[in-house]
Amino acid sequence: MDDRINLVLKSVGYNISCVPTGTEMVPDSNTLKKYVYENIKRFDSISIYASHGDIDELVASDILNLEQVKRVICCCDSLDDMRLAAGLCHDVSNKFDFCLKTEVENRIQKTLDSDVLNSSRSLHHNYLLTTIGDKKQQMQMKEQNLTANKSFISSRWMVGFDARNKDVINSMYFCRICFLILRDPVQLDCGHRQCKSCVDAVKR
Repeated sequence: MDDRINLVLKSVGYNISCVPTGTEMVPDSNTLKKYVYENIKRFDSISIYASHGDIDELVASDILNLEQVKRVICCCDSLDDMRLAAGLCHDVSNKFDFCLKTEVENRIQKTLDSDVLNSSRSLHHNYLLTTIGDKKQQMQMKEQNLTANKSFISSRWMVGFDARNKDVINSMYFCRICFLILRDPVQLDCGHRQCKSCVDAVKR
C-alpha cells in the first residue's frame, strides 16, 4: 500500500509544468469520487484539494466518511471567501482545512517534503532517485522561468510591482499598461492611474 496521495481538482487552478510525485490532477468532482472509490485500498492517507465551489458536491457524497480521506482543503480566491467557507464548513466535518489558491503549490510541496523526512518506511533507492529527480526538474523549471522573467523585464521599461496576492488587491491599484501594481502612479485626464514609467514609455 502507498503512503499517501494528494488529489487536486482542476477548479483549484493549480498549474505547474511538473506535477510532483504523490499528486494527481483530477478534472472534476465525479472523476475524483470515482478515483477514490477505485483506489481506496492503495492509500492509507488521501488529501483532497478542491475549490469552494466543489465543496457542496463532496459533502453530499460519502467521501468525507472514508477513513483514508484525512483532509479536504478548500482553496479560495480571497481571504473573505476563505472566512466564509470556514464558517459554512465549521459544523460539517473536522477534516476541512482552508487556504488561498495562490498558496496551493507551496502547501503541497511542503506536505510532500514533510512526508519524505518523517516517513517511518525505509527509503528505497528508487524512491529517493524519483524524489530527487522531481526536485531537480522543479528547480530547473523555476530557474528557466526566472531567467525568462529577468530578460523580459530588462528589455522593457521599469514596470509596476508584482506580488503573490495580486488577486485580492483592488483593480484601481493596477496599471492599465503593464497590469502590475502601480509604481510611482500618475493620474491621467481620463481619471485612470498608470505607472509614471509606463506613461513615459508610451509617449516615446
